[in-house]
Amino acid sequence: RMLNKRLSVILVMDDMLLDVHDGVVGPSVMRGVANTLAQPIWKFGWKSNKGVDRYAFWNSDFVGNVKSNKIPTDDMLKGFERDWPAMNMLWMNLFHSVLKPKYNIGGFYRFYSNGYTHGNGGSIHTDDGHITVLYYSNIEWELWNHGGTNFYYEDGSDLMKTVAYKPGRFAVFDAKLPHCGLEPSKTAYALRTMVVFKCYYGDGK
Repeated sequence: RMLNKRLSVILVMDDMLLDVHDGVVGPSVMRGVANTLAQPIWKFGWKSNKGVDRYAFWNSDFVGNVKSNKIPTDDMLKGFERDWPAMNMLWMNLFHSVLKPKYNIGGFYRFYSNGYTHGNGGSIHTDDGHITVLYYSNIEWELWNHGGTNFYYEDGSDLMKTVAYKPGRFAVFDAKLPHCGLEPSKTAYALRTMVVFKCYYGDGK
């Protein structure tokens, strides 16, 4: 079973990091996150590239600054810990087990979730911040439901890799690596959710 083992696959293309992990997040944390995302917390209308994309998708912000790379204040973080305990537990799990010791990640600028249904998804884009972490948050999901993430070469010349959607998986990659969230197939019976951390190295400077 996936939860009984840990897998890390590292790809470095054109000096751009893409690291995929399985089996790090335990079942209780996975359930807590999924239960949070099952609540009516979503707003429709978010786009990967505002002003360019024709199609929008669902989004929910937990903490951080939407339009700037500013580290959340202590009061913002305390409010996050109080209001979103399951999401905070996910962050602490990833941060202490992998993100800080392996990548020297100091924290996040922004923490949010996106939701896709069949017929809508993201477009190719890059992120702000230093490094992005994507957590695949549906706890029941089959590979034929699709909904993974495509990663492209830095010059946009070709597809580099597709990371399939697997429950509990998370990907860590350079924020400047072009990528695109994929819509779920018609067989998907639930909202395809993804938790996103836009992170900074060290002290954020």
